[in-house]
Amino acid sequence: MVVPVTSDPASEALPHLPSAQSGLPFLPGWDPGAKSSSPSPAQQSSPSPTQQSVAASVPYSTPQEEKLKRNTFFSSLRYIGQFAQMYLVLETKGKMLMIDQHAAHERISYQRLVADYQKSSIPQQPYLIPPRLELSLTEAQQAEQYLEQLARLGIDLEPFGGQSYALKAVPAYLKDAQPYDLIRDILEELAAGKRTATLDERRDTILMRMACHGSVRGPHPLSRDEVRALLQQMDEIDFSAHCPHGRPVFIEFPQSDLEKRFHRT
Repeated sequence: MVVPVTSDPASEALPHLPSAQSGLPFLPGWDPGAKSSSPSPAQQSSPSPTQQSVAASVPYSTPQEEKLKRNTFFSSLRYIGQFAQMYLVLETKGKMLMIDQHAAHERISYQRLVADYQKSSIPQQPYLIPPRLELSLTEAQQAEQYLEQLARLGIDLEPFGGQSYALKAVPAYLKDAQPYDLIRDILEELAAGKRTATLDERRDTILMRMACHGSVRGPHPLSRDEVRALLQQMDEIDFSAHCPHGRPVFIEFPQSDLEKRFHRT
């Protein structure tokens, strides 16, 4: 069943979230005094004061402004509710959308990891009390072998004697991941590649697996603020219609299709 929004959506104002577009300079309006390089006869005639007033009030759209308009699609959707604590139900003009919250979150985490990896600056979240990981013999050998690669992935792993390692920091996007599961999966992915393959050549596969650890998993209730934040983050990344593993992030249901299903057409 869909968990409805308890209050009237039409009367309740959505909570304000900080926009990625805040702080942008004001875009000026069209300058009626600007002259074309090759004016037509009609342009050569002097405009009336009324025409000048109207022209001065008509803004123009720069490429940057048009891009910002395109990047507010998800933020502009009206949130209806959450189904099975896994799917977000939203609507826009003439259609209903369902978003897989795990796939959406995974896509966001992956895009951020890729962007930061390319800049060699994955932000880290240090542990106040580093968890101590008891690894198997094979895992301990892999950890020792791949310490440099782990560091490039934002993982600060330090030998603690024998097969024990202290996890001092992880990528900030993965701060809520289970430490042992995260390290085990990364080591497994590093060891699975060809011996001659570089980390850059295996980047996407490894970062995809890491992104999965930083995403909302299984049934998980989200507050309205959390939903709005997720939608805004979807607008801020280089979005793809599929998650890194190829699953769709959202599905559209046009109103016309729903009306056919209910025999209203």
